[in-house]
Amino acid sequence: MSEFPSSHSEVARRRVAPGGWLRRAPATTRGHSRYPRRDGMRRCRGLWIVFAVLVATGCSRVDTSAAGETSGFVTAQRSVLVIPEDERGEPVTGLAGPTVDGGDYDLADQASGETVVNVWGSWCPPCRAEAPDLVRASERLADDGVSFLGIDVKDTPAQARAFQRRFGITWPSLDDPDGQFVLAMRAVPSAAIPTTWVLDDEGRIAARIVDQVDADTLVDLVADVRAGDVSTETVLDG
Repeated sequence: MSEFPSSHSEVARRRVAPGGWLRRAPATTRGHSRYPRRDGMRRCRGLWIVFAVLVATGCSRVDTSAAGETSGFVTAQRSVLVIPEDERGEPVTGLAGPTVDGGDYDLADQASGETVVNVWGSWCPPCRAEAPDLVRASERLADDGVSFLGIDVKDTPAQARAFQRRFGITWPSLDDPDGQFVLAMRAVPSAAIPTTWVLDDEGRIAARIVDQVDADTLVDLVADVRAGDVSTETVLDG
């Protein structure tokens, strides 16, 4: 399991070097997060275009083999990003439409509070692996007024509903076969599935987790979003 920096006062990027040793490179300190400072957000500009192409062609981490097989599946580099309050963009728009269970969802109609947005697919092995952790995180954050929203990509509603039943997922998921709802997150993009974003209580993107997430990390990330002045990025190798 990848581990985060143990000190809230030390801000540094950590990568696993050959042989398993961790090496650190000093970075400008700001805030007091458990994660190293964010320094690569601008390099992500335009990745939403890559994601749109990959989803449209079925190449974005898609497992097209028989059920239970994962040949050809490419693992993304895991990272955690937190954006300070004064650097967050405009509120997210465009998250409104049909859900996989036949209902309708509109982010604009939701009560105040943070929203966790998770992009997933029933065909995605890391999505299956992280689902129990997402459920645990939603239960731990429920009393804090945090809501959850899924965006189900490159899938069928029937497969998505079976996935939700299997893992006990109760929050809504937008049906997004061509990736249009994912483009609503292009201000802080990701070309990987799964990816999880945290929107603050004003609907602005405040954090992002690329690849599989665990419950403790997500709960801590929401706390950092509420702190407001934290600005970090952690790259998790392995």
